[in-house]
Amino acid sequence: MLLQSLLVGREIHVLQPVGGGLPYDVVVEKNGKFFKVQVKTTSSKSENKNQYVVKLVHGCNNKSTYTVDEVDVFAVHITEEDEWFFMPNTGILSMYLPKKEDSGNCCKYEKYRWNWGVFDG
Repeated sequence: MLLQSLLVGREIHVLQPVGGGLPYDVVVEKNGKFFKVQVKTTSSKSENKNQYVVKLVHGCNNKSTYTVDEVDVFAVHITEEDEWFFMPNTGILSMYLPKKEDSGNCCKYEKYRWNWGVFDG
């Protein structure tokens, strides 16, 4: 519900699927464009503790990637810092996201922190 509140506050409409078994958690609509969004949360840190580990997989063994047909956007919530990353699905399995205190210093994924533009299409 936290994601939905954030999106609605930015005039992005949220559609909640009924039932289960879908590869996405919500569908969002902005300016007539629809996006299938998979929400991931993490508090897991890398071995050196300076980044958060995010696995963008599903299935029984957590080894299946989400195809670009299944999911358009990942919304990743870093729970310890209450930070959000919004990024297009590029088919990767996992990533390391920077801690808030290291923002801008280390990571190719930093550009996705609070990246509302991903919903502009």
